[in-house]
Amino acid sequence: MAGKRTLGMLSIAEKYDITQMIKRGETRKNIKEQYNISSRTLDVIRDNRAQIIEEFRNNLARPSTSKIAFTKDEANENFETTLRQWYVRYRNKNITITNEILGSKARELSTKFRGTANFQGGSTWLTNFKKRYGLREGDKAEDLEIGNEDEANKCKAQIKNLLQSGEYTLDNIYNADCLGILWTAVPQQTVMYKPSLKMSSPHGEKVTILLGANATGSHQLPVLVVGTKVNPPCLKSFRILTSIYRASALPIIDSNLFDEWFDICFLKSVRERQQEKGRRMKTLLLLDNVFPHHETGIVSTKDELVKIMYLSCDAAPLIQPMDHGIIECFKRKCQIQLLKTLVPCTEPSTKEAVVNDHYDLNMWDCCRMASHAWTNVSTSILKNAWDNLLKDEGGQSLEELEIRQDIDKALEELSKIPGCERCDSIAVMNWFDTNKKYAAPLVDVNSALMQFINATMDTEANKPTDEKFEDILDDSSYL
Repeated sequence: MAGKRTLGMLSIAEKYDITQMIKRGETRKNIKEQYNISSRTLDVIRDNRAQIIEEFRNNLARPSTSKIAFTKDEANENFETTLRQWYVRYRNKNITITNEILGSKARELSTKFRGTANFQGGSTWLTNFKKRYGLREGDKAEDLEIGNEDEANKCKAQIKNLLQSGEYTLDNIYNADCLGILWTAVPQQTVMYKPSLKMSSPHGEKVTILLGANATGSHQLPVLVVGTKVNPPCLKSFRILTSIYRASALPIIDSNLFDEWFDICFLKSVRERQQEKGRRMKTLLLLDNVFPHHETGIVSTKDELVKIMYLSCDAAPLIQPMDHGIIECFKRKCQIQLLKTLVPCTEPSTKEAVVNDHYDLNMWDCCRMASHAWTNVSTSILKNAWDNLLKDEGGQSLEELEIRQDIDKALEELSKIPGCERCDSIAVMNWFDTNKKYAAPLVDVNSALMQFINATMDTEANKPTDEKFEDILDDSSYL
């Protein structure tokens, strides 16, 4: 039987994980068994946890470069630390990372850091990796979040310089991000709740949505809705300019869908808007960086006037606008739109009729609700979300006021629906939280952005088109 591991045999990432296990209240027996360490080693880590945490965070903040040569132990530590950081970043964004996706990312990072192409990253290794770092599906942001203020300040300084130089204006700087939403979920105290449990998904049907808007709140990009239903008949006559629908076997945004969104929802919309104003201008799209420690910066696109800036994984949790009120506000507006849809058009109505109306909801309703919800996200919310990025100190948050207003609006709509009279503000708040607990979107993060960078940035398709954006969206072949 192998002897106990000494303090010197543990990587800084493993020591850090042990400090987090102690913080979570894990038993000494479990910690010692998991890492094969003695009571003495555990006590030393416990007594020095402040220094260990500081060293671990300093390692994460250390800039990477392909010119650095790692020893075998350093390479392995960087590999696992980076993989953990990547996993944590997307778990905190409520994005589901399947074992298949995690294994693919592990193989990619192993090649980068360890120079080995024969690493398999199979199910046994993945299970042990998750145990080593205490990664669980139920982890919450307060347990796992990694955000580095130094990295965030670097991104803020870069944006500030671009604005001060006059190269870009706030009106032409955009941010986009995806979210998952259970668009048919209803409060537990409603007459529709128990019948809905008999549907395929007990928490409601899930779709993935991609949102984007500029820093002044004056331009909201069309909403991309991704569901599982292929060519639903209800969308044959769908004509809403601010929303388009695509189907996928899983409701995921892969590289092909992201590429299509970039062309149809972003480039064409931005070009037409600027042409209406009489001139094309330089445009910057901010995206969350899918690749930890990837050299961040600004990259060119197929349009010479449009560039993409990737926020580092360390910086994005602290400064990405979509994560600071826009997405959560949009989700609540979608839920309110669901209630508006279920309000009876004629009086009187019955509980049975409401249940049937809920059961009959289709993708036309979903796209319409998403479109109207996006329109109802106020300009003040869209602008306020950029404060953490554009200002030295974040402005006063509008989220609390918006939540109270949305609760009141939801209660108002519920009062009009038969069988929903028992709902109170607590029930509505719990319903709003449903999308935080269960609506994690499945996103092929390994390909959706990195393949997009590699495959589409250098194409020649940057010529202006006479084809109108409205015509493209209204074309039934796109539905």
